[in-house]
Amino acid sequence: MKNGHTCLRALALMGSAPRDTEAARGFILSALTSDGGIARKHGGAPFLDATWDGTAALRLLSEMDAPKGGA
Repeated sequence: MKNGHTCLRALALMGSAPRDTEAARGFILSALTSDGGIARKHGGAPFLDATWDGTAALRLLSEMDAPKGGA
């Protein structure tokens, strides 16, 4: 999760986005556990750091998907 969040943050800072935001979102959600936490990898146990990185990455993806303002 850490690497994914870091990469998405770098893309956001450059005003860019991943080619496939749905695939990125799917990767993060695949690590979601039944307890509501996010694991460091699919099938793992949830950890606070991974949950933070995963939710922050999901937020970035939703901002990247949002329509841009302007005329």
